[in-house]
Amino acid sequence: MNFEWNLFLFTMQDCELLSKCLSTCKTLRVVHIQQSKIDDVRCKIIASAFVDHPALDVLDLSYNVIQDRGAKALAKLLNGQSKLSVLRLINNCIREKGGQAIAAALKNNTTLRHLNLRLNQVGDEGGLAIFTALITNASLKELLIGGNNMGSAVAPALSQLVVNNSTLQHLDISCTNIGPEGGRLLQEGMEENTTLLHLDLRLTDCGQECEYFISQALYKNREFCRKQSLLCDEGS
Repeated sequence: MNFEWNLFLFTMQDCELLSKCLSTCKTLRVVHIQQSKIDDVRCKIIASAFVDHPALDVLDLSYNVIQDRGAKALAKLLNGQSKLSVLRLINNCIREKGGQAIAAALKNNTTLRHLNLRLNQVGDEGGLAIFTALITNASLKELLIGGNNMGSAVAPALSQLVVNNSTLQHLDISCTNIGPEGGRLLQEGMEENTTLLHLDLRLTDCGQECEYFISQALYKNREFCRKQSLLCDEGS
């Protein structure tokens, strides 16, 4: 038999069989399916396996070809009875509509702690929706959304996010060209924030002075967190 790559593809039949297996394994906590060319149809099949799953904690579908319809299926998962706390969708093809669907789910979700959307294409509209949703979200602690074709239009929502959200601790907006004015807005927001500990500003063009002041604010937050942790240890 001649070697052909298509003999090793993740077929629709493979996906359906895997979905059935995943749905029947009620103790499964972690699922990684990377670099398998999972598209919207396959993503919807996999997501349906976890709608009422009692144990799934981590779902990683990074480095696939999931677009907006697949993102909407995952948003329904977050809106349901799922106990998912980690969702990684790095380097897929999710655009504005998919970002907006995930944002709508974040408004009501209370279990997700970590969301990684790096290297997608949610754009300004998708980014605005996600940052706005997180203003009132009280569960997400880590958001990685760098490299998503966002620009200065998201800066006001980012500023409001860091002012009003007291849960988020790690934020990656690298490769988001917010510019000097966006940096100023973010800096003003950080002056009122006491909980964000890490903020990735690489390739945001916000200016060295802005980066310096924000780094000082983050350092102050980390020091406060460290002292609070020491006090808790002494109390126990």
